[in-house]
Amino acid sequence: SIIESYASGLVVFTTDQGGIPDIFSDGINGRLVDKKSSSSIKEALSDFIKRKNEYRQMAFNNVEYSKNFTYAKFIAKMTGILS
Repeated sequence: SIIESYASGLVVFTTDQGGIPDIFSDGINGRLVDKKSSSSIKEALSDFIKRKNEYRQMAFNNVEYSKNFTYAKFIAKMTGILS
């Protein structure tokens, strides 16, 4: 899961399928790759190798971003919606 990856301090390589764009920003949380494209994956991994320090910062940012998805914050939002 993307959120678990964030919480683990990882960068994410993903497509823009479904609701993923709601929680993922290309270049902020990792890299967006084209669906069914091995060349897009290869390009993203090559970029990862070349720009390790930038991706390391993305990983640190993802840990902080994952804190927006806690159980307590979910309950607070749902309570606000239902009130």
